[in-house]
Formats: sequence, structure tokens, C-alpha cells
Amino acid sequence: MYTHLTILIDESGSMQSLRTTVLESIQRLIREQQALKDPCTITISTFDSRGGLGFSGSTTGQLWGGAGGNNLSHASIRTPIRMGDIQKASFTEYQPNGGTPLLEAICREVDATGKDLACLPEPARPEKVIFVIMTDGEENASGFGFTIDEVKRRVQWQTDVYKWEFLFLGANIDAFAVGQSFGFSTHSISGYNATQTGYVTTSNLLSSKLTDVRNGTVASATFTKQEQDTLSTTK
Repeated sequence: MYTHLTILIDESGSMQSLRTTVLESIQRLIREQQALKDPCTITISTFDSRGGLGFSGSTTGQLWGGAGGNNLSHASIRTPIRMGDIQKASFTEYQPNGGTPLLEAICREVDATGKDLACLPEPARPEKVIFVIMTDGEENASGFGFTIDEVKRRVQWQTDVYKWEFLFLGANIDAFAVGQSFGFSTHSISGYNATQTGYVTTSNLLSSKLTDVRNGTVASATFTKQEQDTLSTTK
């Protein structure tokens, strides 16, 4: 099965203590996903209030579709780059700072991913899209017009019409209250602890779930109650 992954990661100032952990965790996730045979493309973007969304990494190979817009132009891992074409994921540009424009980031990245996939010819579009959001704090910096209702409208449209699957991982917030306000199902949400061990555990579980979906072991990347409890209590 051809899968597309979008992973949207908080780069606000509160993530500074986890900078190295985030970089290592995402590199490990990419290596694990590269080891699978089925085709996969990926977008990795970060967000903060400084106006730029996107990871910077060293890549090789053909970029299919558009490069995205809306403050995403500097991201070099953009939709849909083939997983096997990522030669080196150094991510040296991940420098946490600023506030948390969570609503704006979700809206912009949903739009950008949708636009990029729409640019592909029908036979080249993925069979499954999984959109992951990881944040360690509350919304505090989105621009005018980026509201909970706008996030929910996009989530419902992509879920109902294009069958996207969304996962929401939140630390230092009531992840279930926030995620449900965005239109995510309870099983698509989990809290986690913003510690090195907590982040590594969360990233490892995420990669494992993505692997299971891509291998056809499970139909959905949703969380079990036991997994939610583990992520919320691992410190």
C-alpha cells in the first residue's frame, strides 16, 4: 500500500530542552520507515511564531508535485518526497523559539499537504494519508482567522471526503479536550510527557504504529487505551 505521512512538530521555545531528542527521534523514525518495502512519501514540518514552518534537511531524489507555500517554502522535506530518497536527515535547522501558533500551523499544513497531493496525477496519489500533530503546549500565537472551527472544518473534510487519518499528541495540555475540539476521535488522541524519555517513548510508539499500518497488520494507527495510558504516564 502506498502511504503518505505528514508529521507536524512543535518548534516553540518550550521545546528547547528536547531539541536533540526530537532530532534523534525523527531520524530514527525515518530510518525505520525507510526499511519497509511498500512505497511511502513524507512531509515533516515544524511550527513556531517566528513565521516559518518546516524542517530543513539534506535530501536527494525527485520531488513530486508542488513544493508548498504559506511559509513552507524553506522546508526541504516536503510533500511528497519518496521515503527512500531521503539520503541524510540532519535537521540542523530545528531551533526551538517563539510561541505556539497551533491552530494556524494545522490549517496551513493541512492545506499545503492537500494541495501537494492534488498536484499529483490520480494514479500517483497515495492510498492512505496519515497526518500526525505533536505539540507540547497550548495555542498562543495564531494569526487572525485561524480558529478552532477552521481546524475542525479542515479535519472533517479531509477525514470524510479523502479518508485521511489524523493523530494528535499533546503534552502540558488536556490533549483529549483540545484534540476533540479539533474534531479528532478519542482513539486518535494521546497525551505524553515532554521529557526525554517521554518523547522517545512517544516517537517509538508512533513509528511502530505507522509500520503496522504500512505492513497491513492493522487498518488504523489509532491508540489503544493501554497505549494512551503508557504515553501519559511515562516520565
